[in-house]
Amino acid sequence: MERSGYTYGTLWDANDDPRWDPELPPSQEEIETALADVACKREVNLVGTLMAVEQAYQEELLRSQPGLVHNLNEALRRQQIALEERAEIEP
Repeated sequence: MERSGYTYGTLWDANDDPRWDPELPPSQEEIETALADVACKREVNLVGTLMAVEQAYQEELLRSQPGLVHNLNEALRRQQIALEERAEIEP
């Protein structure tokens, strides 16, 4: 973004710029900023990087807590049973 003349500090700042009013059609400046933002994110493979980091965190969580998915599935199963029992009781 800097090479395109923008000085946003984070990857969300261009999108969250207070000059952009979601109630109004985008201005030419907003469109140009959005195009530069998308081009920059593509150039640095931001989406791919974010996905890889998220995947690494998830894999580490699953490795560090091997019973986590089983425990969550059991909790969901118990909730489903409770909901079904409640539905049978209510008229």
